Amino acid sequence: MDGDAWGGGSGSGPGAGAVTNPWFTTLVVDGDLPFSGVLNEFIETEGHFVLRAMNADEALVKTREFQPHFILLNVDVEGLSALELLPKLLLEDAGAAVILMACSPGIADAVEAMKLGAADYLELPLNPEKLRQSIENQKALIKAP
Repeated sequence: MDGDAWGGGSGSGPGAGAVTNPWFTTLVVDGDLPFSGVLNEFIETEGHFVLRAMNADEALVKTREFQPHFILLNVDVEGLSALELLPKLLLEDAGAAVILMACSPGIADAVEAMKLGAADYLELPLNPEKLRQSIENQKALIKAP
């Protein structure tokens, strides 16, 4: 795995070390345990409390229960297609910024996801800087209490 991109389940991501700031909560929806572990570690280093969901049903339950600020959604999630799941997640938490992740993002799917309310649509393997920038862009829209 190269140092500029990661995803798909091999190797490890950025090291831990930052103290989490529970003000930002992120739900990672991905059935690939190695990849979601790397993604969780990265998000934690960005100061977020991280939740995991392995499938669509679990994602809906955790969204309803925890109302995360961010949802990182792999388009290959088990249970529903990401484009079917996206509006359901937003019904549970209209304020969540949903960032979709896809190995081969098609333009039509990306446009449809944005029409359905996605905050961003990123290509796998993820470039950590692009993910960080996407999250920072969404944070700028969230007003601190």
